[in-house]
Amino acid sequence: MNASSHSVLSLYKLAQGEGVLPSVLGETTLSSLVGAFVDLAIAHSCQTDFWLKLTPQDGWWSEIERYQEECENSGGIHFCREASVPLPQSSQQLVSVQLQAGTLREDESFLLLLSPQFSGLLVTQYSSHSERGKVLCLFEASAIARVITGLQSAIAPEKFKSSLANLPLPPTNSSSIAQLLLNQAQRAEQLTTTLSDPQPNQRKDEFFNQGLQELSTTLTHFKTALSLLGAPSLKAPQRQRYLEMLQRECDRQNALICGMRSFIELETLSEEATAVRLSNFVPGIVSTYQPLAMEKGIQLGYTIPAELPPVGCPANWLQQIVVNLLNNSLLFTPPQGQVSVRASLKGKQIELVFKDTGIGIAPGEVNKIFENFYRGRNNLSETNSGAGLGLTSVQQLLRRCGGSISVTSQPDRGSTFTVLLPIAKSQG
Repeated sequence: MNASSHSVLSLYKLAQGEGVLPSVLGETTLSSLVGAFVDLAIAHSCQTDFWLKLTPQDGWWSEIERYQEECENSGGIHFCREASVPLPQSSQQLVSVQLQAGTLREDESFLLLLSPQFSGLLVTQYSSHSERGKVLCLFEASAIARVITGLQSAIAPEKFKSSLANLPLPPTNSSSIAQLLLNQAQRAEQLTTTLSDPQPNQRKDEFFNQGLQELSTTLTHFKTALSLLGAPSLKAPQRQRYLEMLQRECDRQNALICGMRSFIELETLSEEATAVRLSNFVPGIVSTYQPLAMEKGIQLGYTIPAELPPVGCPANWLQQIVVNLLNNSLLFTPPQGQVSVRASLKGKQIELVFKDTGIGIAPGEVNKIFENFYRGRNNLSETNSGAGLGLTSVQQLLRRCGGSISVTSQPDRGSTFTVLLPIAKSQG
């Protein structure tokens, strides 16, 4: 018998039941929610079976990979898909579960967690005209059982049907856990939309929206870590990990607040350009970073010819530019690396080059690094708690004094930031 449109099953409707209202979330917040589920599984000794189905809109596969990495003896991860849907590139320890073609809605995804201590379910449904999706977060055994029954009817191999039928559904403190996770997600989503206002000050509004989203993400991490610290089965190494997460997010939130305040202050700056000789200016700043460079095992040096004409830029602006670029290079350069600063005359401008042998920037990220709050290169270390506004501030200050900045980079080879500064008018 040919499948009709009425035979396509909606796991979302099965899960929703009566009186259950969904949350409407964006991809970033949904990924954070999936991350909280993964943290919950890790806190329960990693003895958790995952059953999941993804849609093209879902970007949270990295959270499943994190679970695999942190739990060597993890439960099975069952990836439900039709034969035409490819497996993720990193599909080690993955159990492929084939679905009968056309039995489940293509615009729905789900994540089902089953462990001896709890069972939990996330179901999402996307619309074709929106990047946001309706999300259900459930821990009730009856709702999960309905979804499992529906999933069984869509699975092709009999062995997986019987596996699902025999899985226990342990009772869970649904009210506390579901409320915790949904409150995190809804708070983050509400904060990111509070100041949405397409008026003439749209750029400023976008900046505040982005800042609120960054702050709400740190709040979500706070809540997750605090809740997991209370898990009775939490082991000492895991407890230490969550304490470190709290410290890191505290530093991150402080950096965000300070960074946003400083960036806003750029709007009110109206200083006159002064003639500054780089040979009298840059060496002093570099020397303040020598102890940090030595501690990290990085060779830090500079070449600033004394005969260069002075540049036309307020001294405190120039200091912020040099400090941010130096800090950026040192942050992303591993031990035994090199960071150098050199200046030279280029026509009617002074070229100031910051070169490092750090981790570099992926080609697809080069055009994004000057965007507000962008922190694409922070994968070198989890301890990076910067606001992601340093390079943005550098670009804004240079534009205001008639300069410019460009970057060339190769992954694992390093990056070169080239600053062009105008020569002071009395010298031009």
